[in-house]
Amino acid sequence: MSQTPTLRRRIATTPMRDWIRGRLTGRMDLRAIYDAADLPEPAKQLVQQVVKRTRLHQLEKVDVARELIAHFQDALESGHSVEQAMADFGDPHHAAKLIRRAKKRNRSIIWKMWARGWQVMGALVVLYVLAAIVLALDKPVVTVDYIAKLNAPIEAVPQQDRAWPDYRQAILALRLPWEKDYPLWVERDPERPTTGSRQVQPSDPQWPAAVAYLREHADALAAIRRGASKPTLGLTVGHEGHWSGDDDLALFGEDHVIPDTSHDSYAEQLSSNTLINVLLPHLTRMHAMSRVMTCDIQLAIGDGDGERAVADIEAIIGMAEQLRPRRILIEQLVGLRLAARADMQLNALLQDHAVLLGSNQWAQQAHHLARLDDWDSLSMEAESWMFEDFVQRIYGHTGRLTTTGMQVFSTYLDQSNPLRTSTDSRLLNTALSPISAAVFAPQDDMLAKFRELIGMLQQNSHQTLREVILQESTFEVQVEQLNRIRYAPLCLLMPGWGFERRTVLQARAARRGTMIAIAAELYLRDTGSYPADLQTLVPRYLPQAYPDESATSGTLLLKVTDGQLTVYGRGLDNDDDGGTPPADYTWPRLDQDQTDGDWVLYPAPPED
Repeated sequence: MSQTPTLRRRIATTPMRDWIRGRLTGRMDLRAIYDAADLPEPAKQLVQQVVKRTRLHQLEKVDVARELIAHFQDALESGHSVEQAMADFGDPHHAAKLIRRAKKRNRSIIWKMWARGWQVMGALVVLYVLAAIVLALDKPVVTVDYIAKLNAPIEAVPQQDRAWPDYRQAILALRLPWEKDYPLWVERDPERPTTGSRQVQPSDPQWPAAVAYLREHADALAAIRRGASKPTLGLTVGHEGHWSGDDDLALFGEDHVIPDTSHDSYAEQLSSNTLINVLLPHLTRMHAMSRVMTCDIQLAIGDGDGERAVADIEAIIGMAEQLRPRRILIEQLVGLRLAARADMQLNALLQDHAVLLGSNQWAQQAHHLARLDDWDSLSMEAESWMFEDFVQRIYGHTGRLTTTGMQVFSTYLDQSNPLRTSTDSRLLNTALSPISAAVFAPQDDMLAKFRELIGMLQQNSHQTLREVILQESTFEVQVEQLNRIRYAPLCLLMPGWGFERRTVLQARAARRGTMIAIAAELYLRDTGSYPADLQTLVPRYLPQAYPDESATSGTLLLKVTDGQLTVYGRGLDNDDDGGTPPADYTWPRLDQDQTDGDWVLYPAPPED
């Protein structure tokens, strides 16, 4: 006995198209159709079974149910028994498959496109998940220990040729540079401590304390001079924990605590042990030692001790020469900075206290500067190793960026992100790894592009100082044009390169200016007057007329006004302004706005 459908049931069985028309039809109600069918119970159950197995849409099931009910009603009306009609119908499962196939074949082309789209989407999801699993299992393997490769030549140096033991003795004695109330540094502006410190000068009220400090630590200064006379620095590089004992104390101070990394994940180990992350604490110490020697130069001048002033300058030059063959770029740049400091001290000594040194001593200092004069370029070998080391830590055996590699890379994108090695971060990297692997360049392509850029960087060696300041190099243009996503690791690790040529040229120009001034001083002592031009000094006082680093042709210039010698090069406008510097001239801070005026090399402005 059929029951009248409830309102709730009619609402639930009304298709959306009828709802839109404002009709409450309930025409998807299969139960009502079965209840209303005038069929024996076995036939009715067979219809329900077949309709259910078709797994069609609800409206399609309604049509199938009506068709099957009509089929059995026709069979019964024609005199067949229920058993015979059911036997003639055949296997319900097979019948359901045929009915489903026929109904799907009659569906609209729009529906078929929609279904195929979901099938393709499902296949892509499966492939994406499989790719994520493969990339998660493909761990980067470090095959080359670049830190050991970097340290191998240093470890081969005999102990007696290493300067570091002497420097360590001096650093521990001087407590460089972490000692509070250090007497050799003073605030640039006592009312604004944030402006930083500068080196104490004889005119400062703190100078007597600095003098007492220097005299008290004469043995430490002697150790610096002794170390600077040796051929190599002899200190290996590494991460925290690489040094121990007195080395760790000299490099990091008394409060240094080595962090516990025993529980780091594999990705954290890969990230923290890269060649990029090697620590170079000795550079701060060597910079501080050079400033100590600079203070002692001022004291020696005050004492009238030219021999000690020269020995201190030679010590700074020795430290510069020890850093020069080091392969890491920043070490070479610090060496260049120390060489520039020695040059500035000689420049100032020649300008104000030339009489403290005899002619032979001045000639010897010119020879010391000449040893640095062929410092034409800086090695990029270690920087190449850094990139190659980084690449081997993010790419797997497939040559694609791995899940672990993406996590390593993300630590360099945001060093302050607390989630960069968390579970959430690992899950996110795993989920995004197929996209990252598809977007980032393969390993071979990444390395090939890196070597191409290094080659362009080395081609800049022919540019003059003027060209370097005014023009963008081919290297810089190519870096700007890189695909920032495809070559993201490359863009991350190379953005600051390209400045080294300018640094080398400025330092060489200043150094040659001092060498010319020394030659002119020797000429003055021999003849009683300064030379009329640079060519007059060649070849007796100078091996050559040094070229002007600012110009494509021509040499450095000199002039004498009221007994005062000036050595200069043409400025950015490439013309001779008679040694008149640009407004707000500060060497070595030169910029494109200083177009009118010459670059004065002697007398040099105070060290910045």
